[in-house]
Amino acid sequence: TYNGDSFDFKFIHQRCQVLQIDFDSLGFVTKATKGRFGNVASEYTHPSIIHMDCLKWVMRDSYLPQGSQGLKAVTAKKLKYQPMELSPELMTPYAKQRPQILAQYSVSDAVA
Repeated sequence: TYNGDSFDFKFIHQRCQVLQIDFDSLGFVTKATKGRFGNVASEYTHPSIIHMDCLKWVMRDSYLPQGSQGLKAVTAKKLKYQPMELSPELMTPYAKQRPQILAQYSVSDAVA
């Protein structure tokens, strides 16, 4: 994932709480880790999933400036790939009226 420990898995964990699903019963293990500045973060593991949060690698090893560490910026700079852009406001109308464009965006975003 890209920022999965701080966003994706955290979001899924919170959705499980809202839907009254026991997150731990799904096999996930949540481990609190302390950062170098004393901040506490969560790290999620699962015995059936190999997970690496690529944002942590980018922050440590990419030598990109702070404002250039987003997924699309890193994709463009390090992979030399320009993903297709689509405004979030257009996604619902495109799903109904232009599904082919939305599918192209989804593939482009997945490749990124």
